[in-house]
Amino acid sequence: MHRSKTASGLFLMVLAALAFGTSGAFVKPLFEAGWTPAAGVAARGLIGGILIMPIALIVLRGRWSALWHARLRVLGMGLVGVAGTQLAYFAAVERIPVSTAILIEYLAPVLLVAVSWAVTRRAPRAVVVIGSAIALGGLVLVVAPEGGGGLDALGLLFAGIACVGCAAYYVIAARP
Repeated sequence: MHRSKTASGLFLMVLAALAFGTSGAFVKPLFEAGWTPAAGVAARGLIGGILIMPIALIVLRGRWSALWHARLRVLGMGLVGVAGTQLAYFAAVERIPVSTAILIEYLAPVLLVAVSWAVTRRAPRAVVVIGSAIALGGLVLVVAPEGGGGLDALGLLFAGIACVGCAAYYVIAARP
């Protein structure tokens, strides 16, 4: 039974990662057809909500008090980590290549290491610095950001905001 739950959890995690990772490529043509970033976020949120609702209801099993006690965290994750981050990311994708926007957004873990270093004034352990460098190098290899002259400053700003939102999502999700 434990192995079955692990396998289904892993499947859902991979499915979620694929859905998240491909959203920029799917939404870019919608922008070219006249959609706004807010419309893209609304459509993605509605479709995601419809798809996840049955799973959420099964997991909750009528324990509505658990949801009520976690309401601020759930709202924070939904508004900051999902809606806000996606809105900033989609606004970035509207102005810069998808690969560049996702590269900047996925710098969130490196941003968390840097913020932790600045706030605590303690250098992270060597393994964290090496891991961050390897992750950054791997990210550049996997994403392969498009070069070229005209990177839009506002698009880069929106991608940076998406990075901060993603980092905030990680922090909110990590709290017990």
